[in-house]
Amino acid sequence: ERKSDPEIDLFYATNRLPVGPRTNRLYAVTPGRDLLLGVTSVRIGDEGTTWDQVYEWSLGMDGERRPQLILQQMTEMAALPEGPVPAPAPTLDPQLRAWLAILDQALERSPDRDIIIYVHGANSTVERAAGQAAQLRHFTGQNSVVLLFAWPTAENFLVYPRDISTAFGAAPRLARLVALLATHTKVRNIDVLSYLDKIPVCAAYETEDGTITKDFPVTPVLEKCKPVWEYLPGWKCDISKARSFDELPENARKYV
Repeated sequence: ERKSDPEIDLFYATNRLPVGPRTNRLYAVTPGRDLLLGVTSVRIGDEGTTWDQVYEWSLGMDGERRPQLILQQMTEMAALPEGPVPAPAPTLDPQLRAWLAILDQALERSPDRDIIIYVHGANSTVERAAGQAAQLRHFTGQNSVVLLFAWPTAENFLVYPRDISTAFGAAPRLARLVALLATHTKVRNIDVLSYLDKIPVCAAYETEDGTITKDFPVTPVLEKCKPVWEYLPGWKCDISKARSFDELPENARKYV
């Protein structure tokens, strides 16, 4: 059932460091230890905005004004600690089971019974990323459940190399989130939609003495190496329906 006020419901997962009470969380740019799970919503427009106005804006019938997207309170419900995802449901933490139950209820109300995981790009705040995720849910007809994955970006392009490091650190947590959803929800399909203008690829290694090598270093040497990055253009589109190499976008084929 649709809310009377124009709000878009979202689920979220983040490995950012939490700040404040769980019923009204804020999340820092610093990486945290666990994957934190919760619910939130994004309000479209000011107080008094109606769904009819939202649809007019969506169709471009009112070109004079675009609504403000306002992130409501973020309610953190559970945490997925490090380690393998438990297979038997009884072994799950009760708070985690409660979050999954709410997600299942949302899936049952959704025509497609799919989950879209939206992964924001670098230099993004949680508020901006939530607004993008809400627009994704709105403009896809609210047919799927949208889950925002908010990883710790520094929100500053001057420290982009730090973002590369934290993105790699967030990747295993994203994989565990997908495993959790696939194992413990009634989801039909899980689509991961990311936004990357450029994809970093480790092309070589710089050793402690400055030597560049394309051979994978042995562990004692690897610990003191620096990666040498090359950047390939991203494709920024859904490739979940591609069933052959030729069906992939050009940039995806180049990446492979």
